[in-house]
Order: sequence, then structure tokens, then C-alpha cells
Amino acid sequence: MTWTESAGQLLGSLQTVTATPTELDAGIKAVNSVIRGVFLGNNYQFTIESSPVFFGATAISGVVTKDILTLTIPSNKGGFTSTKLTKTTLEKFSTSLKDFEAKMEKRSQELRSIAKEKVRKAAEEEQKAFEAQKKLSDFQLILTKRSGAEELLEDLSSFPVEIADNLKIVKDNITMRQQTIGTLSLLSSKNDCYEFNVAKVGIYEIEAADNAKGILERIVNETREKFELLDGNLKNYKDDHRLYVYTYKQDTGLPPINVLDAKTTRVKSEVAKQLNNIDSALKKYNLDSASLISKGESMTCVVTSP
Repeated sequence: MTWTESAGQLLGSLQTVTATPTELDAGIKAVNSVIRGVFLGNNYQFTIESSPVFFGATAISGVVTKDILTLTIPSNKGGFTSTKLTKTTLEKFSTSLKDFEAKMEKRSQELRSIAKEKVRKAAEEEQKAFEAQKKLSDFQLILTKRSGAEELLEDLSSFPVEIADNLKIVKDNITMRQQTIGTLSLLSSKNDCYEFNVAKVGIYEIEAADNAKGILERIVNETREKFELLDGNLKNYKDDHRLYVYTYKQDTGLPPINVLDAKTTRVKSEVAKQLNNIDSALKKYNLDSASLISKGESMTCVVTSP
């Protein structure tokens, strides 16, 4: 506050400087008001002519004692408050104001640092959550691929029971047609050409055997496709497993890969033997069938006169 006195009348100005520091700025605001008043002895009565910014009051009174002005301010909530202003110079006031501004700016910088730290921690937590979710997703992917490989192994281990039945059909067909050749030979020697021609049809009765052969060939092809699928699954599983261990510097906790490799080798070896047996049986069937048909077709029956 500054004022001049003339014949007990006061005229001056009031500057109120406030600050609300935030992370954006110091939030310093200054409001200048005109004051008028009267002076009676040591007592002063002031009226603020502009906006009521001095503690919400428009009229204040004060007493000067040894260069200290004690102001009594009516509260807008009832009662009075008091504040003391010490006599000073404009130069000292300017210095004090600069110190106040510097203090508020420092607080604003502190709030900026706090806000930045909050943002950093939030980003860090978000990154941790993302990495944890990615780690879980990577593990679930590995688990899915291992499960897929294990399911294929179980499927291959339970080789279709229909194989034995269809192999028997194929072998029995060859046996039946071999018996037909024997019957043809016997009928031919007896000159029983009617029965010979009826029996000769038997060498072409291959429908059941061909159906069984088709089933066996389908099983062989599907099984070999499963082999390829299993090999692909195992490769992908191992690659992803190695990447997981390298990325996260820890094991998956799943059973060792060499256990899965050993089981794979054993199952594939056992199944391969069965596939080879089927291949051999089908090749033999094709050769025997062609041979029997050729032999049967070459056989004839001639009626001789007595």
C-alpha cells in the first residue's frame, strides 16, 4: 500500500499480488486498486474503490505503531481478521516481489517435475502391463503349439483299427482268386466248360478288395500328411520356445523339449513300420492281382469229343 496525506485525507493505491502455482506456470496475478481514506491520530480508515480483492473486503481500518500498519479487515463470513504491513521502500518491495515470484516459479517447476514423474510412472506401469500381457500371450501361443503337437502324436499313436480288417480283406481276396484258379484248372481237366465259364468270373471279383485298398491308401496318405504337420508344429514350437527363453530370460516351465522329441521319434518309427507294411501289402496285392487275372484269362476250356 502507498498513499499520500493532505489535511487528514488519504489517497493512494493498493497492489495485491497472489500466486497459484501449477505445473504450467507460477500463476502470479497482480491487481491494482485505488484507495481513499482519512487519518485520525494513529488511526487510518481506508476504502477500496475498485474490486474487493483485499481479503474480500471493500473497507479496512488500521493503526500505525512503530512503522507497522496493523489492518483490521471485516470478513465476508463474519468477524474480523488482522494483518500487519511493515513500512518499506519501493526498492525493497520490488526485491521482495521478485523473491516471491522466484519462489512461486520454483514451486511451479517442482509441480512440473511431479507431473512428469507421474506421467513417467504411468507410462512405465502401462509398459509393464503391456509386456506382462505380451509375455502371457507368447506363453499361451507356445502352449497351444505344444498341445497341437502332442495331440497329433496321440492321434498317430492310436493307429486306425480298420487297418487290420482291410488288410485281411485284401489278402483274403488274393486267396479266393488263387482258389478260383485251382477250380478253373480242375474244371478244365474235366471238360466241364459251363462250370468253368461260371467260375472264371471269380478272377474279376475285386470290388471289395479295391474298396479296402482305397481305405488303406487314404489312411497312408493322411498319416503322412500328419507327419508333415507334426514336423511343422514341432519346428514352430521349438523356435517360439527358444525366442521366449531368449526374450524373457526364463524357461517356460513346460516339460523338456527332448522328452517331446523322444516321444516323436518313437511314435514316428512305430507308425512308419506300419505304413511300410501297408505299402508292401498293397504292392503285393497289385502284383498278385495282375498275375492272377492274366493267368485266369489265359486259361481255356475245350470240349473234346468222346
